[in-house]
Amino acid sequence: MKDFIFISDFDGTLTDEDFYYIVMKKFLGDNGMEIYKDWINGKMTVFEFLRKIFGSVNASEEEIIKSVMDIKFDTYAKGFIDSVKEANGEFMILSAGCSYYIHKLLEHLNIKNIKVISNNGVYENGKIVMTADKNSTFYSEIYGIDKALVVEHYKSMYPKVYFAGDSEPDFRASKKADIVFARGHLQKMIRDSGANFVAVENFSEIGAYLNEMGVIKYEGGK
Repeated sequence: MKDFIFISDFDGTLTDEDFYYIVMKKFLGDNGMEIYKDWINGKMTVFEFLRKIFGSVNASEEEIIKSVMDIKFDTYAKGFIDSVKEANGEFMILSAGCSYYIHKLLEHLNIKNIKVISNNGVYENGKIVMTADKNSTFYSEIYGIDKALVVEHYKSMYPKVYFAGDSEPDFRASKKADIVFARGHLQKMIRDSGANFVAVENFSEIGAYLNEMGVIKYEGGK
């Protein structure tokens, strides 16, 4: 049995920016901003917004894969993942984005044997078609995946659950974890709720914290 599981959000946590933002800049122009405004104004859910953004791309798969390669992955994350595995831990990616670009980037980075829970995604006729599994016990109408239910499920299977996230879809999930590492807007959300968290900017800082706790052996670096 593994000693712990580390569950991490993908966009904005393992990466510098959300993939939807890269897609908007590269492929959608003004149309992307109109979709974004509708989302901000509450006219669609997070899932509907992402599905529409990815479904509005009109490009070859080669062009889309090239845009996936533009994603800036945390330079410390790969070494951190290795440290988790060496410490008899499990590392898992939990994303309300879609599996298409996550798996493409992991493959490119040669990061193997990582469990990914995300919405489904496939390339089809010039676009990324994103779908949610409505039969899943983790299904959410708002996000496609209810991260809180996922973290709660894995908490019943592992002695300790550590979680990293950066935004609103991660908030409820963060409440279920033993220790939360927060980036971006999630820091303010948790702070306003009065709960505890560890503020971080990258996985080197997370590694140093867990090393100090004796959870993993992490000396920094890529």
